[in-house]
Amino acid sequence: YKGLNDATRGGLPMGRYVIIAGSSSCGKTTHINTMIKFWMKYPDVKVGVLSLELTKGQYFIEMLSREIGVKIDDITDNETRHNYLNREDVIDVGNKLFYNDDGTHTLFVVDDRDSKISTIQALMEDLVIKQGCNLIVADPISDLMQQLDNQQQVVLNSWIKSFIKKHNILLVGISHVKKGDKKYDEGDIPNEGDLIGSYANASSAAAIFFCSRNKMTDNMMVKNTTLWTSPKVRWTGRTGTLDKTLYVPESHSLVNLDDYLSGGGVGQQLGANESLDSDRITSENEPDF
Repeated sequence: YKGLNDATRGGLPMGRYVIIAGSSSCGKTTHINTMIKFWMKYPDVKVGVLSLELTKGQYFIEMLSREIGVKIDDITDNETRHNYLNREDVIDVGNKLFYNDDGTHTLFVVDDRDSKISTIQALMEDLVIKQGCNLIVADPISDLMQQLDNQQQVVLNSWIKSFIKKHNILLVGISHVKKGDKKYDEGDIPNEGDLIGSYANASSAAAIFFCSRNKMTDNMMVKNTTLWTSPKVRWTGRTGTLDKTLYVPESHSLVNLDDYLSGGGVGQQLGANESLDSDRITSENEPDF
């Protein structure tokens, strides 16, 4: 993400609370999973995910799909999916993705359907204290905020800031936005007032990134392009339009739009999948470019 890297001076620093937000199905999960896959490769970063939507098993399938460039959930036949997951090359990629050379895990995922605040706090503390995670992704943190009144949200955000400061971790909260009058399906851009919850959520974050996408257009290039904007990045002061990323269905990958249009950067993305013969499994639902 060239524009996001420039806006953040090379990435998201420890000791910060960052919100990534957008409307339903705008591509938040696709982008955050790509970020997680990138973070997992750093030996000094241990990633923990608090998943409030996907089960633990579903999350690992999502991450494996991202790594091999094949959307496994689009393989509708159960036997074909089972055989694909048991291929030696797929298993090898999974082992390299989820395990370090010394056998330790690169990713910890906890799922929760109760969503009680006390339970969530305990799970996050477990990820940091017991598992040693220093980068936590709460997906979606807006599910927590929806069940609290304004004062309770203030209390929770105070705990979040104290928790981050105490352990010097990076917390990335994924958030939905309020429906309101905006036409998000057609690419309208959210702002801080559109975040689910009180103003305490927006003011607590060191940075907020919004992603928006026109899902209704017939132009496949436009439909698969996500616009990134930000109202604040405290440590750099950058605001406004930051980046445009393109989802490439054939490789289930994301590339910078400018790189794609100039013909650069795509080969590197696709090259890692050549040995997997990724075109063996295709989805009839994926659009053609």
